[in-house]
Amino acid sequence: MSAGAIDEAGPGRDSGATVGLEAGGGVAPGDTPPAAGSESEASEDRHDTPNQGPVSPSRKPAIIGLTALAILVIGVIGYAVANVIAYIAK
Repeated sequence: MSAGAIDEAGPGRDSGATVGLEAGGGVAPGDTPPAAGSESEASEDRHDTPNQGPVSPSRKPAIIGLTALAILVIGVIGYAVANVIAYIAK
């Protein structure tokens, strides 16, 4: 494949077989260009291919933070209950 063929039609495209394309791969004014595949469709099954797709974040910081918050809330409630009991006992 020559570099001229890539520049004219783009890699992997046959502008002669695509309806609505003018010479050089353009479209007439007012026409909708033909749908093109995206780069993300290059891999058929992304789950079988390593290093594809988003990385799942670690849940450890969230668990530690929520545990600390729960301990703090339990401490504040315990302190309030202890003060109410001390006030009633007077």
